[in-house]
Amino acid sequence: MIRIATIAVIIVCAPAALAQSVTFSEGLWSYQATAQMGPAALSHSGEECFDATEGNYSLTEAVESISQDCVLVNSAEIEAGYSFQVACTGSIEGELSGKIVVGREAGRLNASGWTGSKDAPIDISVDATARRVAESCDG
Repeated sequence: MIRIATIAVIIVCAPAALAQSVTFSEGLWSYQATAQMGPAALSHSGEECFDATEGNYSLTEAVESISQDCVLVNSAEIEAGYSFQVACTGSIEGELSGKIVVGREAGRLNASGWTGSKDAPIDISVDATARRVAESCDG
């Protein structure tokens, strides 16, 4: 099953397409994510701090952090972000398609797909938001 915590972190840690990358503004970012997997509703929230050298991430790396069995199969630049498609086989099976939009102060990820098995797929939808809450991480 695709892990909600990892998907939630994608909005903060990895909004880029294949060879492209997006730079998050330096500072403290707060994120929230909700997912619906079949009848189960899941949520995750947290904070991530970026200094001037930590704001660049690739979506490919984020997808691989879900599982070694997951790959980014498609991505395209859209206005202020990217569309993407992820496929997982092996210990985790599923597909996820969505969009990620990131600005200087906020970002959003929306995706839907399935997990489980092709014979018995479970619908999944994910909505995640992030916003910069401070210009630095100093206390």
